[in-house]
Amino acid sequence: MLEATCQELDENKLQYERMIHALKLEEAAAEATS
Repeated sequence: MLEATCQELDENKLQYERMIHALKLEEAAAEATS
C-alpha cells in the first residue's frame, strides 16, 4: 500500500515538473519574440 502511494507521488511529481518546465519554456519563448 505504502509503496503504491510513493510511486503515485513520484509520478505526480514528474508530471508537475514537466508542467513547470513547459511553462518556463513558454515564458522564455514569449520573451524571445517580444
